[in-house]
Amino acid sequence: NMDDYFNEVEQLLKQHPVYLCISYDTDLLAVEGRFGFVRKWLEFAKLHQDLTLEIRTKSGNPEIFKELAKLYEPAETDSACEISNAAYMQAMRRIIFAWTVSPEAVASATEHGAPSPHLRLQALKAAKEAGFSVRLCFDPMIYHSGWKNSYFELVKSAFNIIKPADLYDVS
Repeated sequence: NMDDYFNEVEQLLKQHPVYLCISYDTDLLAVEGRFGFVRKWLEFAKLHQDLTLEIRTKSGNPEIFKELAKLYEPAETDSACEISNAAYMQAMRRIIFAWTVSPEAVASATEHGAPSPHLRLQALKAAKEAGFSVRLCFDPMIYHSGWKNSYFELVKSAFNIIKPADLYDVS
């Protein structure tokens, strides 16, 4: 029922700009190869300048962002007066990929089957390099023995891979 979602969002956009989290309770990037929902949302968002999408993920696949960024490349048939490179880049910045990361000990104990925090950070870096906005989420914070040190090390590790200035924000 993607058309139902798109129609509803278009109705909201007639009233005001919309910030929409399309993948908060599930990881759409994890099933992108089967369903293509992220691609459909990005194509939709490209046509609506008042729509910002947030896509929460634990993706460890940096290659997917090169493919998704191709959706925002100007087509050879686009004339300079129709859609400029700047407009495409602006549209990409309205797509925010948000990574949930946990300390390695928490991730290995509770996030079975998910990519390691290090792989997630590599994917985050790839998304940024592809031109998307990226958010880093240290939530939920899980209390455990030595939690202060493990979160300190996680933050330090994250900022060795990506500069804080390259992030849309951090939660």
